[in-house]
Amino acid sequence: MTGARDVGDVRFRATFSLAVPAVPAGLAFAHPVNVWLVANHLKHGMGTVRALGEDGEPLPTAAPAHAGASGMAAAMAMPEAEVTAEQKTAMAVLTVLFLAAGVLLAAIFGHLA
Repeated sequence: MTGARDVGDVRFRATFSLAVPAVPAGLAFAHPVNVWLVANHLKHGMGTVRALGEDGEPLPTAAPAHAGASGMAAAMAMPEAEVTAEQKTAMAVLTVLFLAAGVLLAAIFGHLA
């Protein structure tokens, strides 16, 4: 688009304002997937059990820096996930479908040629 590269141009601002509705749409698709991943111990959240403890209380101070790599790995270990391979596959396929839909929409409306 000619003229849309100038930051002061109205078309430049209009183009970026069209991206604003994509943020809630991305959140609507990503949030349930992230909640499922955290709930099934396949991903950790920002306030994990190893950082906050079982009841949300801060854990005692971390091990000394000279504890070594094995001590660090043990401290960062997540609980074992109780998710079947079929569930993992279904979530992976769903995520790839979301990605493909986003690329398709960008190609249709964003002129990705």
